[in-house]
Amino acid sequence: MNSMFSGCSSLTSLNLSNFKTENVKDMSYMFSDCSSLTSLNLSNFKTENVKDMNSMFSGCSRLTSLNLSNFKTENVQNMNSMFSGCSSLTSLDLSNFKTENVEAMSHMFYKCNSLQTIYCNTTWTCSLSWDMFSGCTSLQGAVPYDESETDVSVANPETGYFTKKESTGVTTVTTDGDANIQAIYSTDGKRLNELQSGLNIVRMSNGTTQKILRK
Repeated sequence: MNSMFSGCSSLTSLNLSNFKTENVKDMSYMFSDCSSLTSLNLSNFKTENVKDMNSMFSGCSRLTSLNLSNFKTENVQNMNSMFSGCSSLTSLDLSNFKTENVEAMSHMFYKCNSLQTIYCNTTWTCSLSWDMFSGCTSLQGAVPYDESETDVSVANPETGYFTKKESTGVTTVTTDGDANIQAIYSTDGKRLNELQSGLNIVRMSNGTTQKILRK
């Protein structure tokens, strides 16, 4: 599936929920430079045998949300530029990603300048990771973005740019001082204008992330 839809710059919507991908090993550049794509359904993708995701979504500059909750990445070796230039993404949930075998993550989130939150509970390590977060000027996790810190050393939820995702339960928002709601997201990472019925992910002005269940 290397470069399968690469350069389809007029494509706005793509539903691949019926694709059979369990034997695929290479998804590099699959959607690269699909610059008009706003909707992408990969809900049934089987990726447990994929080794290469290099530039898979690179240049998808109008994609505002991406649900990768079903992705299995334990055999992936290359994630270079995977989300590079996804300048409209505001949130990514990579809490299911396993990156122990990944050797290359350079430019993985390069110039994702609208990206505010990356949900991931684990610490990533990698031998090649230059400019991994370069240009992610809106990103904040455990610490706010610093243009001098852009490699894999800040790919963690304790001292880096990742935000921990609670696995169970609902946290009621309690604030200290002047903390208030800064941004609201659905569970698949789409930014919302207001609280919706069901579970909402809420980012507070003091840097914390809460869950709100609205009935």
